[in-house]
Amino acid sequence: MLALRIVLLLLAANKGSGFVDFTYWLSGIFAWPFYGVFNYQPSYGQSVFELSSLVAIVVYALIAVGLAKLFTLNSKSADVE
Repeated sequence: MLALRIVLLLLAANKGSGFVDFTYWLSGIFAWPFYGVFNYQPSYGQSVFELSSLVAIVVYALIAVGLAKLFTLNSKSADVE
């Protein structure tokens, strides 16, 4: 969703469209904690590259990898020597 948000913002997609509005709303929930990192205020209707969404993708990917490693820490496949 965040990658789609970045693409739609780069293409200056019309927020009046139902799909675009829904995508901005849903992905905005995940991007919102990172808006303050670059003092960013979302603007729609003009082409922008939203760095906060890119940071959100990286942070959530790192969290996912960390959780995956945590859950596989004691698995038998991890004990390969």
